[in-house]
Amino acid sequence: MDLIKVSVVIAAYNSDKYLRTTLDSVLAQTLREIEIICVDDGSSDSTLDIFAEYAKRDRRIKVFQHVEQTDGAAAARNMGVSQAAGEYLSVLDADDFFEKDMLEKAYERAKATNADVLLYDGWVYDENIMTDKEADFILRKEYLPSKEVFEPEEHAEQLFLMTCGAAWNGLFRRSFIEEQGINFRSFHHADDLGFVYLAYACANTITVMKDKFIHYRKNAGTSQADQVHLWPETCYMALTDLKMSLAKRELFIKFSISFAQIVMVYSIFYLDSMKKWSEYKSLYDELKNCRLKTLGVYEIPDDRFMNKYWATVRNSMREYSADEFLFRQTRCEEPFNNDEGWERSIQPSAKIVIYGAGTFGKELFCKIIRSQKFRLMKWVDRNYKEIGYPVVSPEELKNLSDFIVVVAIISRDIYESVREYIMAMGISKDKIYWIGDDMNK
Repeated sequence: MDLIKVSVVIAAYNSDKYLRTTLDSVLAQTLREIEIICVDDGSSDSTLDIFAEYAKRDRRIKVFQHVEQTDGAAAARNMGVSQAAGEYLSVLDADDFFEKDMLEKAYERAKATNADVLLYDGWVYDENIMTDKEADFILRKEYLPSKEVFEPEEHAEQLFLMTCGAAWNGLFRRSFIEEQGINFRSFHHADDLGFVYLAYACANTITVMKDKFIHYRKNAGTSQADQVHLWPETCYMALTDLKMSLAKRELFIKFSISFAQIVMVYSIFYLDSMKKWSEYKSLYDELKNCRLKTLGVYEIPDDRFMNKYWATVRNSMREYSADEFLFRQTRCEEPFNNDEGWERSIQPSAKIVIYGAGTFGKELFCKIIRSQKFRLMKWVDRNYKEIGYPVVSPEELKNLSDFIVVVAIISRDIYESVREYIMAMGISKDKIYWIGDDMNK
């Protein structure tokens, strides 16, 4: 091939159970100008044999061995990236699989927009029930800007919240990664956290596709994410390393708000992953008494958080002991059931329509159903066809009367667009509330 458009890097450790499915999905890609760089990370099963078998079938496959024992997949991934010749990089896990037009569509968008980084959406493939499920954490639409292409500093306070911090749902311009000296860092878990967030911060431009291209396998027992409870210190190590990398490039201050929020996201994720009370309490006390302070989370004023929920959780961790915090969480007490400004402003039993079916829309839907404080009339979203029941078309608002719309979207740009859209249906401005700003109408 004269031009390799995308280098696909697959680092694998004892992945023979799902590796054929993964490789078949890459070889089936409609984009033919690719290379597939396979790195066996010291496997003791037949992973290397499967790589060799597939390399005989397709000359685009190159096989390497990483034999040095390290934590996580970072070193093997770095080896693969160092061998890449493609215009863009796609770093994929060995147990996931992909839509056949993933690389073609992603590459075409990246080229058309001249983006350093492209992000796309995906499904969770639940191994227990062998089916795809919605996954609002892969691409968090409520944080996405309305622009197709944007510069990171334009949305600095929400940049790291836009996606889950994994390398497998994006393309990265290879020359940009090399020039910036961005690489994977060796940890038991979250070894791609620093790679992707640093890439986002350093990029000249980023573009986003809402297409669901990847099937992220869950409950397989083979991924690092299934075993995070074994290494509770990893979260702090990876986030500290990211903070240092941002500071070295004089970018930390610019992205400190976004950074503080993902610290809270990962902190709660790790706490919820602990299997024993002793593990939970130990990690909680470390976070409360040391790590949140060291990472600069306590310094951020409440009103600077894009998602006020994480400010509330942060404050609660600072105030409550581990057992008090867990008790409130399991009983859905404060800070997990706080009334928002819009909620205090609406009369009980009022007719409510939720607009938005992303993370906050789903949380709001569950909250209203559980509390029975309001009468939920409809749950609407422009992507209702993709999402499915019970979410319906916003056009159904035209058939309702005497109701209030609560827009469950965090991005101000998107909220303002939605508000104009709703008002164009004849709904007055004072009937529209936004969860992103207390008392905002």
